[in-house]
Amino acid sequence: MIATAAAGTTAAALFAALTARVHGGWATPLDRTLRRSTRRRVRGRRRGPRVAALAATGVGALGDTLAYVPAAAIGSYLLHRRGAAGGGAVFGAAASVALGRHVFRWCVPRFRPPTHLAQWNAFASFPSGHATGTAAVGLTAAHVLAHEGLVPPVPALAAALGLTAAVGAARVATDDHWATDIVGGWLAGAAVASAATLAYEARRLRHGA
Repeated sequence: MIATAAAGTTAAALFAALTARVHGGWATPLDRTLRRSTRRRVRGRRRGPRVAALAATGVGALGDTLAYVPAAAIGSYLLHRRGAAGGGAVFGAAASVALGRHVFRWCVPRFRPPTHLAQWNAFASFPSGHATGTAAVGLTAAHVLAHEGLVPPVPALAAALGLTAAVGAARVATDDHWATDIVGGWLAGAAVASAATLAYEARRLRHGA
């Protein structure tokens, strides 16, 4: 539990520092460099490879609220059916992000990439909700599944990190977010996952697991 708390505190501190850096501003130099690079590779200079663009859009959609909240609810139900604990922690992480991300993002004004300036959420860019939700639910689920003995720790963590990285990269590739929005989402999601897993561990201790 000490390691989990330390990881969550570190993630929260880094998130706060990054929030102060991007608050009310445009893209950082790193954001602009990565955006130019990904647009050339995914979209090309003219028409671009449509298959890659469609694939990136599909992967990015896995981080949508309509994807990770139902997935967390189903996972919570399945854990309960197996007599395992931790379902509440997984769903709690998903619900926390789904409810809290919109409130927080409107408090941190930041323009999205130029292709999204005409949309209603032009000022709601940081952090990426897709990256936050994927990280929070994925890391919490990996911790629970490993500690309940349902999935080995290394594959569980690898799957969570792989999916989180893929969704974040896809959101940058499709020009929906700046790279620092994704990093902020990962840090926020890690902090939420830490809180959820601490609650799970506390419950296990109370029940003598």
